[in-house]
Amino acid sequence: MTDSLVAQDTLRGWNRTVPIKTGKPLAFPGEAALRRLVSRAIGRADRAEAALRKLRARVDELEALASSDPVTGLLNRRGFDREQASAHARLARYGEPATIIIVDLDRFKTVNDQFGHAAGDAALAKIARELRRQVRECDCVARLGGDEFGIVLSNIGLRQARRKAREIAQMLNGLALEWDRGTVHLAASVGVAAMDVNEVPEMTLIRADKAMYRSKRRRQSVDRLSA
Repeated sequence: MTDSLVAQDTLRGWNRTVPIKTGKPLAFPGEAALRRLVSRAIGRADRAEAALRKLRARVDELEALASSDPVTGLLNRRGFDREQASAHARLARYGEPATIIIVDLDRFKTVNDQFGHAAGDAALAKIARELRRQVRECDCVARLGGDEFGIVLSNIGLRQARRKAREIAQMLNGLALEWDRGTVHLAASVGVAAMDVNEVPEMTLIRADKAMYRSKRRRQSVDRLSA
């Protein structure tokens, strides 16, 4: 009897049947060779896992950039829409209330015209920081575009949200930015609306926006700019 096994039809082993297409003798690797094969396979798997981790991190980074406003560091409209949809889903599933606050700066174009766009960007960044201080970590603050900001308050009803909106309006209407050509006095109008499970999330934003414009029309004060 020879030391080599000649395969005829199939080779049985490793709990499976492997078809053999040749009648040549099969040479089985020794233990050392098997260890080298296993080691190389493990190395390739480790490298593939590391590459996958880097790829996932890069995807997360790109998604964060796509949802961030470069001027303020807040979420942008895309990020706001995502958070608003998430809050609406929690309302529908768990009955967790949520409200939307819209903040629109009054006569902000005057800031850019009189002090320059750098001052306007600095003012927006300052407002963003102050808005973040006014809410909790679980709440969302975003720059929706231009001089308009949106806030999603989680697990808060309309009464509490209106109180918070008044606090925000009071804070913003007393806010000032020192600039090289003078002091930039800021003012804003604020609107609030509660999410309704029977309407799409965008409708809450529209109602909050309408409430903000009603407030803006009632306001008598304007931006006071001093050189």
